Amino acid sequence: KYPFVVHSALAASAPIKISTGGPEFKAKPGFFETVTNDYYKADPACPNLARKAFSQIIEYGKTEQGLKYLTEQFKLCKPLTKDNVEHLILWAVNSFGSLAMVDYPYPADFLAPLPAWPIKASCATLRDESHGTLLRRFADAAGLFYNGTTGTLKCYEME
Repeated sequence: KYPFVVHSALAASAPIKISTGGPEFKAKPGFFETVTNDYYKADPACPNLARKAFSQIIEYGKTEQGLKYLTEQFKLCKPLTKDNVEHLILWAVNSFGSLAMVDYPYPADFLAPLPAWPIKASCATLRDESHGTLLRRFADAAGLFYNGTTGTLKCYEME
C-alpha cells in the first residue's frame, strides 16, 4: 500500500555495501563485481582463469564436438546441447555467487556441505593443474557448491 515509504532493505546474509542501483543509489561495486573481488582476494589469478573458462565454454558450445567435450569436462549426466550452453554458464555463475555468500571461516552445511573459506577452496581447485584441463578444474571449482565436500554426485544435471 505504501511502497514509496521503503527506501531500502537489507538481508542478514547479503553483502552490506551492495546496491541494485536506481537513480538515488550510486554505490559500487555491484553483486557480481563483489563476487569477483572476493575471488581476487583469495587468489589474484582466479578471476582471469574463470574468465578464460567462460570464454572456452562459449567457444566449445558452438560445435557438436565441442558440446561433447564440455559434457565430458563437466561430468554432465546427459549430453549438453546448444540450447543448454547458457544454462551451463549460469550454473557456474550461480555456484560462484553462492560460494561468495557462504564464504565463512568455518565449515558450514546449511546450503551444501562446504569447507571453511569455500572461495579459497574453489580457487585452489581452479589453480591446481594436476586436476586436469582448465575446464575440468573450473567444473570442479563450480561443482563444490553442488557436490559439497562429500563428492557424492557422479554427474551433474543441466535440465
